[in-house]
Amino acid sequence: MYANYSKLSLAIASLAFFAWSTAAHAAQFIEGADTRPVEVTISAKDQNVLSVQGRRLDKVIPSRAGVLAYKQDQAAGTLYFSLTSDETQTVSVFATDSAGVRYQLLLVPKPVAAQDIVLKPGADPAATSNRTSSSSSEMARSASYQRRIKDLVYAMTDTENLSGLESVPINQEVPLWKEAKLIFERRFVDGDFIGERYLLTNVSQQDMVLVEQELFRSGVVGISIDNHTLPPTHQTAVYVVRLRGQRD
Repeated sequence: MYANYSKLSLAIASLAFFAWSTAAHAAQFIEGADTRPVEVTISAKDQNVLSVQGRRLDKVIPSRAGVLAYKQDQAAGTLYFSLTSDETQTVSVFATDSAGVRYQLLLVPKPVAAQDIVLKPGADPAATSNRTSSSSSEMARSASYQRRIKDLVYAMTDTENLSGLESVPINQEVPLWKEAKLIFERRFVDGDFIGERYLLTNVSQQDMVLVEQELFRSGVVGISIDNHTLPPTHQTAVYVVRLRGQRD
C-alpha cells in the first residue's frame, strides 16, 4: 500500500537552528507542513536554505528527480538548494526530521532574493496520541481494526460488487494542487468507517510521483493509491478510509 518511488536522499550529519544575521533576509517560519502541503516561496535564481527548528533535517526528497541542486553545510547544519533550471512550476518536496516527522512543501519559484526557510515541528506525536480516547487507541492497535480498513479498501476497488456497502455517488472536484485534478467519485459507509474513492489526474507537463502521506488529513486511518507514478494526462484511483464523524 505504500509508495515505491525513486528517491533523492539528502543526508545531513547535524542541524541546529540557523538564522541569517542580516535583517534584510527574514526567515520564513513554516507551520503545519507536517499535517498538510504548505506553499513556500523560494528564489527562482538564487540559493535558498532549509532547516528544522530545534531538530536535525535527515532527508529531502523532491517529487521530480534532478529538479534541485544542493549543498550541505555540516558545520552549520544547513541545506542550501537551488533550482537546476528556469523552473516556473511548483516543486513538491518531502522532508523528514530527526524525530521521524515528515513535512511536505510546495516550493513556488518567484523572482525574489534567496530565502531562509525554517520548518516548525507540530505537536509531539506522543502528546497528540494521549489526547485520543482510550477506546479509539485500543481499536487502532487491534488486528481486526487493520483488517477492516483493508477490507473496505478492497471493497471500494470492486466497482461491480460493493459487498452490500452503503454508497453515494459524489462526482465533485476537490481542490488539491495546480498540477493535479482530483475528483471525489463516491462515498462509502461501513459502520464507524467512511470510505472515499477519488480519481486523480496529472494535468502538468511533468511526471508526478505520489505517496500516501501527502494526502493524509485529520481523521484518516488508511490511504491506497493504485499508481504512484503518473505521466502527464494519466490518472489513478485513490482510496481513503477515515473515521466516521458526527457530521456523517
